[in-house]
Amino acid sequence: MIRREGFNWIDFDFEGQNQKNRLFCGDNTCSMRYVFIGLFILYSFFGVSQERMIPKFADVQKDSVSAEEFTSFLQGVMDSLDVPALSIAVASRGELVYLRAMGKKNDAEDGRCKEETLFEAASLTKPFFAVLVHQLAEESFIDLDQPLYTYLPNKDLENDPRYKKITARMILSHTSGLPNWRKDSLSLQANPGEAYIYSGEGYEYLGQVVEKVMNMELAEVFYQRLLKPLGMKTSFFAENEYLEKHIATGYIQGEPQDRIVADEAHPAYGLRTNARDYIKFILFISQSELFNELKVVQKEVKPGLSVCQGIFRKDSELDPVFYHTGNNGDGFTARFEIDPKQKFSYVYFINTNKEKEFSEALNAYFHQ
Repeated sequence: MIRREGFNWIDFDFEGQNQKNRLFCGDNTCSMRYVFIGLFILYSFFGVSQERMIPKFADVQKDSVSAEEFTSFLQGVMDSLDVPALSIAVASRGELVYLRAMGKKNDAEDGRCKEETLFEAASLTKPFFAVLVHQLAEESFIDLDQPLYTYLPNKDLENDPRYKKITARMILSHTSGLPNWRKDSLSLQANPGEAYIYSGEGYEYLGQVVEKVMNMELAEVFYQRLLKPLGMKTSFFAENEYLEKHIATGYIQGEPQDRIVADEAHPAYGLRTNARDYIKFILFISQSELFNELKVVQKEVKPGLSVCQGIFRKDSELDPVFYHTGNNGDGFTARFEIDPKQKFSYVYFINTNKEKEFSEALNAYFHQ
């Protein structure tokens, strides 16, 4: 296992790549045929109690599919991409409509992937942290536009006075000028606020600021303000017996990888969770006023793609979609998407480095 307690490692996330597919549309304004998952599962934050078939929209009832059909499609994608394990959840109009764990979490005889199996969320941790920071800002614990050095000076940047302009808003939108990860020493790659540079370093610095203003460890802040209220009972930042028992193994080209081991919370990459838990977070933010703040565009990355606060916006001829991907470089990859207009969202975690291919297949299925 690899213990990564500092910042001297490579993060493989890259936002700004070509995105060919998007989520489907479900109203009469669309000219194409869209597929909807027609399985409705009565849902609360404490579990799934019953399932039955219903049409989500009357005008597309003919395009509804059963859970069995969707599961069969997913299994085919897993087989073709050699994905060992999958944890996936789909929500529509504020309800969980599909939840599955499939495949094998490791090579052990009893290694079947279950709903409680844990995956590294990788950079899906960043939106989680962004929501936390906005909550703290609403309660005046932190000002999104106040220079962070006034809360906690950064000794690694003290020789560059430009860093004193860095704010929480800049960090959440990857415009702080900091690099993704340092190689030797930490230095600004651009003037704060001027350019989009994806940065895990920035999130780690802001995490230290949160610990300072809250006077407690970041893992405890996460627990008190998000994990516990949302009922995310099997999501963790620090190592524990449950995590060690239920965590999947990451694979790259079929070879098992050493996983990240951490004794503290890392807001850039450190959450370990599953679709059953993370969909609770997605349902929470997508139905809250806070989401209106998160999805405000901060800077264009390239035509059709913009960075917001902890999430990205992907535009097309249809509706804008808000999303984030995750890749820790050790085989764990993930993605979620939220379509606010259609009130549709999904999240998945896999234990191999095939997020791009899996997302293309999944979005093409929703969009056919």
